[in-house]
Amino acid sequence: MRYLLNEKGIIDVYVEHVCDEPSILDLLEGGTILQEPIDEGTMDIGEGYVTQNSQPAPNFHEAPETTAEGDANETDALHGGEYNVGDEHELEEEEEEEEEEEEDVITTRSSDLWFNPSWTTVWFEVGMTFEHVAQFKEAIAKYQIQKGCKLKPVKSDPTRQRIHRIGQQCNWSIFASFDKNDKTFKVKTYCREHTCFRSLKSDMVGSRILAEHHRNRIFANPQIIISEIVRLSHLELGVHVSRDKSKLAKERIMKEVKETHTKEFAQLRGYVEELLRLFPQSNVQINSEPPTTPEGKPTFKGIYVCLEGCRKGFLLGCKPVIGVDACFLKGMFKGTLLAAVARDGNNQICLADDLSNHTRRDLTFLSDQHPGLINARQTVFPKARHRLCARHLYANWQKIFKGKLLKKRFWIVARSTYEGQFNKNMEEIKNLSVKVHDALKSIPPDLWCKAFFDTSCKCDVVDNNINETFNNWIMDARYMLIIQLLEYIRVKVMVRMAKNKEEISKWRGNIAPRIRKKLEAHKIEVAKYRCEWNGRTQYDVWHWNDKFVVDLIGKKCSCRAWDLTGIPCPHALSAIGLGNFNPDEFVSIWYKRVKYERAYNVPIMPCNGEKFRENYHGEPLESLPFRCKQGRPKVNRRKGDNETKKVKVGQLEKMTKEGGQITCLLCKQPGHNKRGCPKRPTESEEASASTHQPIPRKPLTCGYCKQPSHTRTTCTARYFVDENSGQSDGLGRKKKHRVGEFINSPELNLQGLQRETTMRHTHPSQFHKAQPPQKSTKKKGSSEA
Repeated sequence: MRYLLNEKGIIDVYVEHVCDEPSILDLLEGGTILQEPIDEGTMDIGEGYVTQNSQPAPNFHEAPETTAEGDANETDALHGGEYNVGDEHELEEEEEEEEEEEEDVITTRSSDLWFNPSWTTVWFEVGMTFEHVAQFKEAIAKYQIQKGCKLKPVKSDPTRQRIHRIGQQCNWSIFASFDKNDKTFKVKTYCREHTCFRSLKSDMVGSRILAEHHRNRIFANPQIIISEIVRLSHLELGVHVSRDKSKLAKERIMKEVKETHTKEFAQLRGYVEELLRLFPQSNVQINSEPPTTPEGKPTFKGIYVCLEGCRKGFLLGCKPVIGVDACFLKGMFKGTLLAAVARDGNNQICLADDLSNHTRRDLTFLSDQHPGLINARQTVFPKARHRLCARHLYANWQKIFKGKLLKKRFWIVARSTYEGQFNKNMEEIKNLSVKVHDALKSIPPDLWCKAFFDTSCKCDVVDNNINETFNNWIMDARYMLIIQLLEYIRVKVMVRMAKNKEEISKWRGNIAPRIRKKLEAHKIEVAKYRCEWNGRTQYDVWHWNDKFVVDLIGKKCSCRAWDLTGIPCPHALSAIGLGNFNPDEFVSIWYKRVKYERAYNVPIMPCNGEKFRENYHGEPLESLPFRCKQGRPKVNRRKGDNETKKVKVGQLEKMTKEGGQITCLLCKQPGHNKRGCPKRPTESEEASASTHQPIPRKPLTCGYCKQPSHTRTTCTARYFVDENSGQSDGLGRKKKHRVGEFINSPELNLQGLQRETTMRHTHPSQFHKAQPPQKSTKKKGSSEA
């Protein structure tokens, strides 16, 4: 007998002897040795016996093997020696202590099993702990939605909750009660067996559970319709909920949305202080109305934000052109967002400078025909230049003068670059319509035509599409709360400025990529021109019968395209090519790398969240009064007749009648229909016209039976051929008789009617062909014998 003692003090005893039946020696508590037969799963003992686990026993005669990895992969060191039964009691005490430790660990785990409300899958266990009875009820409600079973509280009070399955024979049940020691709510008994089918109806799924499930969805889209909530509840929760319950759930969330709006207005001053702490040179101002009562609070009226990075970027690297446009907010409290957008060296969006401190430079404003913007510009910037958006101008103009040809001519006139071209295009419009020509002449051309624009700003745009692009860029933010709206715009501008600064390293050359594309497009047209040099810095450029003068030193061309944009026109490139100069040197500095780097050199810093602006200084603000209008709120803007309508995916595309003119059917004049026609007869005329008696119509008469009230196509008379009548027409055909004729004829009797009935059901092939009448062979004057 040999024994092995490992480092843990546990003795393994092995016996090797020859016997009919192999056995295993176990050490018992009394210190005696028991010989026990080996199990059936134990295989024959050879080099080492193998159990059902297929783990060979160690070889006692050989030293333990070691791996190349060292002590980390070695087995426990085994020490050989003789077995001492006196050490048995010490080993038994150590085993009992280990068993007690294991029991303590299991008990601790069961008592520390807490329910987590953020679990996506709800499950229960005996000993699971809840903070209070309301949390347990919420878990039961989520569980029945998850399993699709109807649960009913059999015992329900603040200290005990017993829930059973109802509607079907199912053994599922759970009981939980209040624990006085821990002051918690614990599960005491639980039968987890389910023998019922899933149900789509659940009485415990109320508006509170629906509101909790759709909370984020309704917060993100307060305009979600009730039918969409019902549909999503069925798809995601697997239960059918009513419209009333879904409507009540949405009302719960909308009440929280309103409270959140009020909370954000109260924290607005703290947000402003945080911005000024991060950007000391920024300009952020809040406009509020004083309280109407001594106990009241000031009411929010407006806020102005100009960040330091945008202000310095505009001053250092953007052209002095600012587009101003407003868009409507679509949240609960509505409102208007007015944004000032500039253009960088790549003709892209860049939020503009702090306009209130920018009076030393000549500015050019782009806006629509809104009188408020025009009056404000004249008051604050009386020396600044102003341009009207040609797209908005045409939208108002085409309401009176419609037609695609006039639209084409209007944009040709607006894009004329010099005065001669403008006058020529206006004469073409005058040939089409004198009224249209006079209407365009009434608008000052320096507001909407390139030929009269100032050339110092190096911008030739005639529309304000860049502001429309910005409004569409922040479309998602227009539904948000006020602080979320400001943060959304700040983050998007911060990311855009960082991205544009990174794109500078990808430039090829010293000019912005968009400007280089335009320059390359102008180079293609150079082959159409012929250029001659005057010996100094000026050139004559011919294009058929037109001739233009180019001055390379002054960077001017008589077509004014180079003067307006700062990009060499095809005429200038023809002269540059004749002099073997580099075209990049004649591009304006606004489009070069230096200006672009300065525009995005000052970054926008990140801002802390809500928890860091709780301790702000200042009186909190009240939100704007909430006004709920009747009917469904309109979200999308009503488009004009000249704008294209969006077509849904998969919808049949076809021409519509929108924008066309209608023609009256009475007077044949355009612009109205017969309902609104001035020549339409009045009610008295219609009444007098109705007194005339209509001309009586001739009554219907059948062509066969000569009877009234029906025609020959609907006549019920039937025709037949009488084989025995002997009558025939001139062509040898049997004479046809109507039924009425046979009834009224004394020559026919009842047998003739029977023959008629028989012939109606006889196939036409069975009829006898009518034989022509035979000529008599009897001589004239002869008599019969």
